[in-house]
Amino acid sequence: YLGDTAKHIVLAFRQAREADAVLFFDEADSLVSRRVAAGESCSTSINQNRNTLMQELDRFGGVVVMTTNLFGNYDEAMLRRIARHIEFRLPDTAMREQILRLHLPNPERVPECLRGIAVAAHGLSGGDLLNVCLNAIEAGSSDPDPAKWRVTEDMLLAQVRRAQSAKRAHSGRESSNLNLSLN
Repeated sequence: YLGDTAKHIVLAFRQAREADAVLFFDEADSLVSRRVAAGESCSTSINQNRNTLMQELDRFGGVVVMTTNLFGNYDEAMLRRIARHIEFRLPDTAMREQILRLHLPNPERVPECLRGIAVAAHGLSGGDLLNVCLNAIEAGSSDPDPAKWRVTEDMLLAQVRRAQSAKRAHSGRESSNLNLSLN
């Protein structure tokens, strides 16, 4: 309900204090992006949530971890409360090849050399590569006889192109950031 988010923020910080726990906010940009102008729909509630979070961060003596793909959207006042910013860059070719191997568990049913696919997958994140693999595995598992299931290079490349096309359409995602508030 409108207004409950601020109460939940206070409760989360209180419980973290009591349990001496680390607080983790995934996709934190939903809470810490710039405040909205008065007059916009729900602006009072949105700004109240951000103000409550900043007040709780100021009072909290523990560790808060926030992740986002939209670091540039953080409110300036929030940035002052974050002690460390750690950027995770997109994987290079060797890392992409390792990620593909991790997500394609049956080497006898996939192309022997994943290097070319890793090169073609430039600009994709680990999560993107997981989706590439899952979609290619699904495409390669359509035969009623499981012994004939194979993931081909063409299947993987088609999924790489699909993922890259989707990223171009949503071009704000170039890297992930991990933000730590260490008080």
